[in-house]
Amino acid sequence: MKVRRDFLLDPNLVLYLPLWKMDGASFPSQDKHGLLCTVTGATWTPRGRDFNGTSDLISLGNPSQLIFGNGTVDNAFSIWAWAKMDDATNFAIITKGIGAAAYEYAFYTQSTDLFSVSVYSNGDGNLERGRQYSTALTSKEGQWLFFAGSYDGSGTVGGFRLYLNAIRVDDTNLTAGVYVALNDKGRNAIIGQKWETSTLNGIIGELAVYKNRVLTQIEFQNIMLATKGRYA
Repeated sequence: MKVRRDFLLDPNLVLYLPLWKMDGASFPSQDKHGLLCTVTGATWTPRGRDFNGTSDLISLGNPSQLIFGNGTVDNAFSIWAWAKMDDATNFAIITKGIGAAAYEYAFYTQSTDLFSVSVYSNGDGNLERGRQYSTALTSKEGQWLFFAGSYDGSGTVGGFRLYLNAIRVDDTNLTAGVYVALNDKGRNAIIGQKWETSTLNGIIGELAVYKNRVLTQIEFQNIMLATKGRYA
């Protein structure tokens, strides 16, 4: 079966980071925007960036491409990543919003090892919408996994999807308070840090984000097949 890498030409691709080939303390993202990425720790390896679970992170700044709401309406987004978890607890693939009343969105595992995607209204952690997979990923530690998810911008739990190795897995709603829309709180988007604590322990090999675009399960499957050779 011939697999194509058409995802690199998607006009809605706002962030693409093949971290397995990106050495150095800073570098531009490998997409048309060339967003500046700044590394703290996160050692380069031929398989990706290795995060130590305590202090390592990659800051993506606060560009408009990674802002997904204006306080009134949300933008749709899609995310995928190849990752190997040394610890499945608080595995923060990409989040935005650090500090009180500054939460925006998170694509991550929780303290219970549950794979989740969430957005927060007006930076308030008590005004949440999202979905999660209710089976802990603890048994998946040490394995390369293809994480993917999407949000259609509707502000409802029905607008979220989560996929693990291109199989849809979300089965539980995350809902709190009266949700309106997320908005920019002026914080950086970050790989490896969930809110105030750097907690990602493992390797991120590759990461992509799309704005105003909901990728389908078939599209995620095609991307997984086009990129999995490095992680098989």
